[in-house]
Amino acid sequence: MVGAGPAGLYAADRLLHRFRDAVRVDVLERLPAPLGLVRYGVAPDHGATSAPVAARFGRLLADERLRLLCNACVADAPSAAPAAALPLPLSALQARYHAVVLATGAQRARTLGVPGEALPGVLSAAAFVSWYTGHPGGSLHAPPPPPQLRAGPHAVVVGAGNVALDCARLLLRPAQPLLAASDAPAAVVAALAASTVRHVTLLVRRSAAQLACTPRELRELLALPGLRLHTDPGLGLAEADEAELRADGPAARARRRCVEELRAALARREAAPPAASADDERSLSFLFLRSPTAFLPGPAGRVGAVQLGAEALEGPPGSRRLARPPPASDPPLPPLPAQLVLVSAGAFGAPLEGVPFDSNRGTVPHARGAVLDGSAAIPGLFCVGWLKRGPKGIIGSNLECAEETVGAVAEAAAAGRLPQPPLPPIDPGQILRDAGGGRLLSAAGWGELDAAERAAGAANGRPREKAATLAEMLRFADLTA
Repeated sequence: MVGAGPAGLYAADRLLHRFRDAVRVDVLERLPAPLGLVRYGVAPDHGATSAPVAARFGRLLADERLRLLCNACVADAPSAAPAAALPLPLSALQARYHAVVLATGAQRARTLGVPGEALPGVLSAAAFVSWYTGHPGGSLHAPPPPPQLRAGPHAVVVGAGNVALDCARLLLRPAQPLLAASDAPAAVVAALAASTVRHVTLLVRRSAAQLACTPRELRELLALPGLRLHTDPGLGLAEADEAELRADGPAARARRRCVEELRAALARREAAPPAASADDERSLSFLFLRSPTAFLPGPAGRVGAVQLGAEALEGPPGSRRLARPPPASDPPLPPLPAQLVLVSAGAFGAPLEGVPFDSNRGTVPHARGAVLDGSAAIPGLFCVGWLKRGPKGIIGSNLECAEETVGAVAEAAAAGRLPQPPLPPIDPGQILRDAGGGRLLSAAGWGELDAAERAAGAANGRPREKAATLAEMLRFADLTA
């Protein structure tokens, strides 16, 4: 298993469940800690969401049929960077295992490709999430820098999926005392508490009938105390949107509930008392059928505003598509003030040497999780999670995805299509000798790191204090397996 995030661990769990004592699973993880987005993706005020999943995976990692090797990754050649994860060529894994399951996720944030996107103050939402969850940085990269939260009162979030709403909520939610009781790093809590951001605008390319967030995420954002909501009372809805909302099916029901949440919040706005002071006033705006066409510089060369473009939808209900922008003769929209911009435009996977890759979708071609080269399955090679299906769904969505991939593994095993590896499973000591040194964390080492973080957090009345750097995490390296 290559990757110890939710997709990889759910797949490992399903393999152990399906094959019982007939299987042994080795799990490689490029970071010194497992859990992936459970640890570095869930917002710190959503601890109730991540805790049960983390507990389940904790029991899984204690299973004697599973071996965890953290700080190891699939790569073609060793890196000169001293903090890099130890590289293992995919061919070396294929020579040692009946099946290799790729669960490397969607590691790269999509960009918009509009002028000014490189201005200071324009960040990907993924970078903001990595910052507030205490991500130590990739195997070859430094930790993400803190965003500038004291540059001014206005922030713009491009997008309206769950990640975009998480970002907006944390920018608008008072940092004390809720975040102080979370596992957010102390420096993050302090930065959010000192933030001057008071007004957040969500730019949504479509109408409210096509919102990509879940009703629960939207309801939580709209329920922030003292929040003022600003949006078009009609929510950008046309007759075709209303027809889509009346459709059957879980997707239509979820979007219908999102519209109901917005309408209820607009009704509550009329009865909301004024803020006690200007500093306490916080507002959220939804701009539907709008997208950025440029990011404009402000003082000191940082972003200062967003140039907006109008969007339109065309086509019948259920299959409407974004149309081309209006003619250039239409009057331009006024720029939107913004001293911070977070772009939540999705993510895509990174290609791996020797693995077919769809560069348009950022995924690996597959049939129910069996990796395809053209129309033929590559013997013993499988994929799961966002590398397989794209960055869709919530953490729990990976369980169904894992079931499908493990079903493909079982089908190949039953049909005798899994290759017989000529070499035994990897030996940690040999990895280190081949790499000329380095460090690995086993499940025992992760257990020590986990216990140390919990103890550091308990000293301050918090669930944990995450190790801040790769070096700090690797102090607990343990090669017992």
